[in-house]
Amino acid sequence: SYGAQWTRDFAYMLLYAGDLLDPAQARAAINYTFAGVRADGAFPDRVTAAGQPVYSPGYNWVDHADDNVPFGALLLTAHAARWPDRSFFCTLEPKVRLGMQFINKSSLGLVYNSPATPNCAYGFTDTVAKTGNVLFTSLLFYQAATAMTKYSTQFSCGDVSFYSNISSAIARNLDGALWDASAGLYYAADIDNHLHDVWGSAFAVSIGVASAHAHAITSALLQSQAG
Repeated sequence: SYGAQWTRDFAYMLLYAGDLLDPAQARAAINYTFAGVRADGAFPDRVTAAGQPVYSPGYNWVDHADDNVPFGALLLTAHAARWPDRSFFCTLEPKVRLGMQFINKSSLGLVYNSPATPNCAYGFTDTVAKTGNVLFTSLLFYQAATAMTKYSTQFSCGDVSFYSNISSAIARNLDGALWDASAGLYYAADIDNHLHDVWGSAFAVSIGVASAHAHAITSALLQSQAG
């Protein structure tokens, strides 16, 4: 759309409607995205029809969006889930690892968007300022790292402990950093936009990273508001 291939949109398509795609075309499209990975590990927000990678949503108002990397990883793991191909996965895995090293994280292992030099935390909400430890992008990192652990193990390539350590740190520290027991929800971030994130809280439950306590409380709260 708009003369470009969006990393996030393509990842959602491959994850949830990949059965509608041709495997060879999907691989070509993944390679098209990965060809735009910068030397420092930044993944593109999109790649134009002319082959130009763009790293920031909108009009390059920041250096990059932090969610580009986990969505790039999810492209690779979604392909592995639908069409297992060791050579394809192992060829592209090093770029995912470089990207996950590139994104700034706090001492807690959560994705950290510095208020002094902020980037876009999540491209779909690029007009919402979120700084500090950020919920939604950390959840995407957890989802991506968990999947990368699975397929790096299955295909015997990549750094399994690297990915496992990312997901473990997020699971271990998420509640302490962002859970609000009084509301039964997670905060979107702990500096700018220190507000409750309903979508992010539901996502934390759905991907299994919320603690058992938070899972029970958030699930009950959301179910009570449904219909």
